[in-house]
Amino acid sequence: VVVAVSFPLWPDGPALAAVRAALLASDEGTELMFTIGLSLLERGDEGVLQALLDVCRRPRNELWFRQVHFDRLVALGVPAVRLAIELVTSPHPIAYQKAVLLLLGLKDSQVDDEVVAALAAFLGCGAGRLRSLRLRVAKWLHDRGDHTGFPLLLRQAVAGKAAEGDKAEGLDALLAGALAALIVEAVRAVLAAGSTVADEGRFLDLLEHPGVDPDARDEAYAALLKDASLNRTRSR
Repeated sequence: VVVAVSFPLWPDGPALAAVRAALLASDEGTELMFTIGLSLLERGDEGVLQALLDVCRRPRNELWFRQVHFDRLVALGVPAVRLAIELVTSPHPIAYQKAVLLLLGLKDSQVDDEVVAALAAFLGCGAGRLRSLRLRVAKWLHDRGDHTGFPLLLRQAVAGKAAEGDKAEGLDALLAGALAALIVEAVRAVLAAGSTVADEGRFLDLLEHPGVDPDARDEAYAALLKDASLNRTRSR
C-alpha cells in the first residue's frame, strides 16, 4: 500500500502498465487494489474508475474502507451521487452508510430511477446491513410507490410483544394504495407469525385505513375470522 501511494510520482512506462493490467484483471477486494486504482486515477487514468469501484463492492476479509477514501474519490472528480449509487451495495459499513444517507438526503428533483434502483438494491443485500438504515430506506421507497421494503415495514408496523421497542411510526397508511395481492400476502404473514411476533390488533388498524382496497380488506377480514389466534381479533 505504501508503494502504491507513490504511483502518481512514477514516470510512464512498462512498470505502471503492468500495475494497471493487474488491477483490471484482479478479482480482489483489498485495500491494496483500491490504493492502486486510486493512485492511477490521480494520474488522470479515468479508465480504471469502474475497476476501482468494483474493488469497493467485492466481499472482503477485513474492513478497510474509511471516510477518507470516499472523500478522496470525490476530490478526484467522481460525482458524489454517482459514487453513492455505486457504493450502496458495498460490504463496508462506512461505504454503504455514507452512500445511503447521501441518497436519502437528495431533493425530490434530484431523485431518478437510478437512485430508486440503487436504494432497492441496498435492501437486497439482506439483514447483514444496519437495521435502522434498512427501515429508513424501506419507508423512503414506500413513500415513492416502491414496495421493495414492504416486508420490513409490515414487521415494524405490527410488532408484537417480542419487539415492543419496534412499534410503528408513520406507518398507519402502510396498506393504503397497496396492491390487493400484497395485502393478502400480508395477512397470511401476520397469521403465520403468531400473536407474539405480530399484533393482530395493529394489523386491523392498518386494514381500516380508508385507502385500503375494499376487496382485499374483505378477504383479509375473512382470513382473520377463520384463523386469528385471538378471540378479540375475531370479535372486532
